Amino acid sequence: MNVRYFFATLLFCSIYLVSSAQTHGHCGTDALWEQTLGESPEARRQFALQEAQYRNWVRTNVSSSGARTTITIPVVAHLIQYSAFESISDARVQSQIDVLNEDFGLMAADTSAIPAEFRPLAANTEIQFCLATIDPNGCPTDGIVRVVAPDLADHDTGQSGQMKALSYWPADRYLNMWVPATIDGGILGYATFPFNLQTNPAEDGVVINARFFGRGNGIAPSSYALGRTGTHEVGHWLGLFHTFQGGCSGMNASNCDTGGDRVCDTPPTANSNFGCPGTQNTCNESPQDLNDMTVNFMDYGDDACLLMYSFGQKDRMDFFLNGVRSVIWSPANLTATGCDGTPAPGCQPIARIGAEKTVVCAGDSIVFTDLSTGPPTSLSWDFPSANPGTATQSTVTVAFPQTGTYQVGLTATNSIGSASDSLAILVVDPMMPPVSEGFEAASLPLGWSVFDEDQAGTWELAATGSAGQQSIVVRNYILREEGTQDDLTSLPFDLSWATDARLTFDRAYKRRDAFSPDSLKVLISTDCGANWELLWIRGGFGLASTPGLAIPAEFVPTAAQWVTDTIDLSAYIGQSSCQLRFECIGANGQSLYLDQINLDATIVGRGDPTGTAADLRIVPNPAVQAPEIRFELARADQVQWQVQDLRGKVRWQSGSTKLAQGRHMWRFTAVEWENLSPGMYLISLTGQTGRVSKKLIKR
Repeated sequence: MNVRYFFATLLFCSIYLVSSAQTHGHCGTDALWEQTLGESPEARRQFALQEAQYRNWVRTNVSSSGARTTITIPVVAHLIQYSAFESISDARVQSQIDVLNEDFGLMAADTSAIPAEFRPLAANTEIQFCLATIDPNGCPTDGIVRVVAPDLADHDTGQSGQMKALSYWPADRYLNMWVPATIDGGILGYATFPFNLQTNPAEDGVVINARFFGRGNGIAPSSYALGRTGTHEVGHWLGLFHTFQGGCSGMNASNCDTGGDRVCDTPPTANSNFGCPGTQNTCNESPQDLNDMTVNFMDYGDDACLLMYSFGQKDRMDFFLNGVRSVIWSPANLTATGCDGTPAPGCQPIARIGAEKTVVCAGDSIVFTDLSTGPPTSLSWDFPSANPGTATQSTVTVAFPQTGTYQVGLTATNSIGSASDSLAILVVDPMMPPVSEGFEAASLPLGWSVFDEDQAGTWELAATGSAGQQSIVVRNYILREEGTQDDLTSLPFDLSWATDARLTFDRAYKRRDAFSPDSLKVLISTDCGANWELLWIRGGFGLASTPGLAIPAEFVPTAAQWVTDTIDLSAYIGQSSCQLRFECIGANGQSLYLDQINLDATIVGRGDPTGTAADLRIVPNPAVQAPEIRFELARADQVQWQVQDLRGKVRWQSGSTKLAQGRHMWRFTAVEWENLSPGMYLISLTGQTGRVSKKLIKR
């Protein structure tokens, strides 16, 4: 943990404990309940109907204090993470299920600490919980879904619907347990009540701040490290109110099931309790005046001091389990979710191709990996114009000898069915300089690629630039995982005909604070991306293009906050398969922008400083009509024209023509010009003594 996070954690803990005590923000269920009833007439109607049915049920049925068959509830945990490297383990998820089973089953080791006056009221609710082993499609599962969503992992309760929509299983069949990395406002968790299953099933379930999820996770303050936030919120999901609901109301036998927490054996309590308050009596109920049940799971005490549910609470939970929540624990659903031990019947595969890269030089290889789920029992790969052309293995190394764009295909099959996936692979011949990229298109330039190590977001186009309207940015400001890598890799280029070469690029960055050392590296490969060599590195102060700190908002540069960097590439003259990589190592600092990435070189023939053409000009450029291409030969030569697109594909090539020394002019015919789509091209003139190239833009 870096120094900034250490102090931030201390500050959070201090603010959290103070604000919780002052605002009762410990649990967000009440606020959600009040908002839902205030906004939805149907929710109000369903809530009133269920409460009326509950009063009738509890007054006419024998208490469930007697033993009955244990109810099992299937659970799915949706982990909403900042990145793919989030540290919520499978074991931590299981520990939360273990805590629920202990607490609802009155099996926790600390039940011996229940005060003597409440021990006769402490109930084994005979409710247990199981991580589902079969998902809604019949596929095998461990009951855990991991979703990378940095914006929603930092969770505001106002975004509840958006977060839950990221991952949801049918709420009548699974208890959806969403676990964002944090919840704003000092909230440990919140839940929906049973009536939500009928009025808004897509949001039915519990939400638990990851800091307080599971037992002994080493993140939560010790007061809330035993996983009982989950116990509390699942109590709400099963219909329970806080024991301090309504303060001193529901004070006698005639109204205890209509006032307060609607449970008659939990004494009314004036206010929520924090810490371990011990014996106290804040309400004078009748006919028997009892002390406050501060050890009840539905109060706000420390985890170590919350110890029990009552038999009256068990009755209330049973009412909802036998009504609106009856499907979830039915024998048919336990079979469908695997909680009775039934193996998954299987499902149609979901095909997915993994590739180490998607841009490659002609003749080079790519390693492909099957990432399909289902699982498939057989695979069929298709590699057009490649070697091999087909394969059935899960991992395949494939060589692409010819330039072009190829759709690699994968079909995954099992006994249930089959599915297919495809991936575009770009095979290029390295471009001759100049290479110029200002990121003004609607998408990433063809031939450029990005790598997102933590799957939380990477280089993307930004609506600001040093010269034009756009640039490219990596948003370290919102990417929370420290030390992860995001790469921007150029298309391949050829320096074999260069006598000098240089890279220039514009950079904009402002530090967030002294403890967030984002860094940028520039690397070069001379073997089309197989190996890389460091050219340039900046971090912290050295990376900043403008002084000062940018906090609390994300940095967006003005025109004056850009700098231009230059890197000499003369050491790489003669290399024919080069690539550049801009590698950002994020530290949750500020957003970093790049623009106007230009590779310039003087192109002449090897060993002949005068080369084929002493001068090559395209007039006009950019061009709408066919331009004139003017050049001067230092000596008589046998020459040939070639037009390449940015993928390296040859779009047009002339025959070989012998020309005399001196000035010449050439232009496209009307048909040749018409056959070129608008875009950027490389015009090359090759002779016996060398080659010269220029960039042409057709509008």
